[in-house]
Amino acid sequence: MRSLLTCLLASLLTVAIAAAQVGGSGTIQGTVTDPSGAAVPGASVTATNVETGVQTNRKTTDAGFFVLTPLQPGLYMVTIQKEGFQTLTQQRVNVVALETVGLNPALTLGTASQTVVVADALPLLHTDDATLGSAMENELYAALPLAMNGVPRDPTQFIALVPGVNNASTQAAGPTTAAFNGGQTYHNEVYLEGMPLTSAGTQGDTRYLAFAVSVDAVDQFQVETNGAKAQYEGQGVENYVMKSGTNGLHGAGFEYFRNTALDARGFFPTARPIDHQNEFGGLIGGPIRKNRIFFFTNYDGYRYNSGLLNPTLQSIPTVAERKGDFSGLPASQIIYDPRSQVCTGGICTRTPFAGNIIPSGSLSPIAQSLQSYLPDPTNGLVQNNYLPSLPIQLTTWSTVGKIDANLSDRHRIFGFFAGGHYATNFTGSLSQTAAAGVLPEPYTQGRVVAENVKMAQIHDTYTIRPTLLNQFSYSFNRIWIPLSNPTVDGAYPTKAGLKGLPPSVVQLTFPDINFTGTNSPGGWQGTNAHFFNEAANTFTAQDNIMWVKGRHSMVFGFQWQSLQDNENFALTATFNFNSAQTQGYNAAGSLVTTTGNAYASYLLGAVNSSGISQNAVGETGGRYKGYAAYVQDDWKVSNRLTLNLGLRWDLMGPFKEVNNIMSFFDPNLPNAAAGGHLGALNFAGSGPNRCNCSTPVATHYKNFGPRLGAAYRLDDKTVLRAGYAIMYVHVGGVGGRNN
Repeated sequence: MRSLLTCLLASLLTVAIAAAQVGGSGTIQGTVTDPSGAAVPGASVTATNVETGVQTNRKTTDAGFFVLTPLQPGLYMVTIQKEGFQTLTQQRVNVVALETVGLNPALTLGTASQTVVVADALPLLHTDDATLGSAMENELYAALPLAMNGVPRDPTQFIALVPGVNNASTQAAGPTTAAFNGGQTYHNEVYLEGMPLTSAGTQGDTRYLAFAVSVDAVDQFQVETNGAKAQYEGQGVENYVMKSGTNGLHGAGFEYFRNTALDARGFFPTARPIDHQNEFGGLIGGPIRKNRIFFFTNYDGYRYNSGLLNPTLQSIPTVAERKGDFSGLPASQIIYDPRSQVCTGGICTRTPFAGNIIPSGSLSPIAQSLQSYLPDPTNGLVQNNYLPSLPIQLTTWSTVGKIDANLSDRHRIFGFFAGGHYATNFTGSLSQTAAAGVLPEPYTQGRVVAENVKMAQIHDTYTIRPTLLNQFSYSFNRIWIPLSNPTVDGAYPTKAGLKGLPPSVVQLTFPDINFTGTNSPGGWQGTNAHFFNEAANTFTAQDNIMWVKGRHSMVFGFQWQSLQDNENFALTATFNFNSAQTQGYNAAGSLVTTTGNAYASYLLGAVNSSGISQNAVGETGGRYKGYAAYVQDDWKVSNRLTLNLGLRWDLMGPFKEVNNIMSFFDPNLPNAAAGGHLGALNFAGSGPNRCNCSTPVATHYKNFGPRLGAAYRLDDKTVLRAGYAIMYVHVGGVGGRNN
């Protein structure tokens, strides 16, 4: 098997490197016949893009079969010419990316100077493959409304409108997740111009589109929920095609905005909440050289400044409690002095603080320092006594630049660059509702978030001969996510005199402090406030050979991917306070859970538990290599029956650390510390006490995925489809969100 694969890959790689948009293109195919229904070989079939004037020409095979691909999505005029027949022109052929348009023209005897023009559009029913899905073309895509609800308009939000797509939801940071036909999220794949947007962290990652490609830069998108061909990975496919320039110069400018001045005040609130949203930008596209070279560029910016839309009351210590005065608690919630504990014969007792007031001399100076930044309560209650009014600020921008060049009738190339930036600098909640811990700095769970995306692609198509062409595509995707803690400049632990923290940001950032028990305040900071840096890079090269022979349209292809995931996790300090430290004992020597208070324990410095994440390695560089080889044969058995026969082989390399910073349990390694018994810690790399390997995980070579489909046209209104496929996805140790 490996020898066969090696031969296949070698044959593909020896082809001249040139190519084009694979999944981002459309296809027109069919059979040309004469008045008797016999096939017409050698006929010239030309598709002309109405907006750009670019022509794609092919000859029919001995079976009268033709395939026009790759075609940029758009409206085409198809002309068929053959000596001895009248020229036939079919107008209004609408081509959508990923889809195959069936056209089976019948020529009429005559001379080439005689022309038959068919102005009627082709029927919408697709009869030439077994694929199920939907396409949203630009006219509809541009007309549907998109709301700005604290996030910029997202080009992936319409995915939920496609039948078979479920669990579609927009995340707080913008991207949309979805599952196809009851499957799991992150098992489908997202394509841009036919190139996968896989990252080492997530398959089906839409952040690249959400952060770097504006809605106004997208021409259309397609979704295949069933029957995807061997060129595509994942359980389902969604592909987005960007706009291109045309022979006419076109441009637009826009701004969408919401403002507090335009809002009505609610019945109960005394004031209108702050809500300022502005999304603005422009685009322009046109010819550099008519019918040959075109450009398109776009810019989109978004600014959001608001307060919590649905603030809810939070619990903070009362002013009296901060001084050690807990007399406002229920009479049964007595505060006991843990330093007074006396145990006799296993029975312990504690003495309560007089009047439920802790003497000022007993208060921890560290606790007093850390609580000194608390706001005043907004009412006199012990619980639910603070209504937050934190700002939410968001800034984004994205830009796209694209060039399409038709170097000759046989050689076409296009490329683009897209970049975007998403940043928040706020102390509010991403979900715009006040959850536990949404307090002013330094107590908030908010963090400074920045996500930076860069994408670049180049595609080239070279027609070797009318029935044989080669496509090559190369793409680079990068997402850089530096998440920082807004309290780092305050050096709060150092100011409070907290000792023993390791030399790192943990000495500067406000610690995580949790309170548990009756009438306890909400926690401070939390996991959303921690530092986290990630840089994910994806390099993808893809080559396809397309060969039309008889009634067969075949694709032989190979894909290479290098996935990188570099992560840095900062140290964190956590302190947990419980009412147990200030509870009293009953006669049997058991703690009375209705007594004590977690905040009283905090003021005494009586920590229930604590921890510091002491990472032996602060930064790791994950590396994954992926390979795929595939063959797809779309066999036009007859004008009624089409078979889609494909086979894909995926090799998904396991996780490797770039510097071999990895340890793992080896059940077959003798353990010198356990008398030579098997089972010891092993390390990646070469040398003593190392495995002389880069990963303990064996590569799996048997990911073979058949793709079988059939489409049978009963008549012009009815098509029967059937399909079977096995697909493999990136998860766990071969890259993916899970594990």
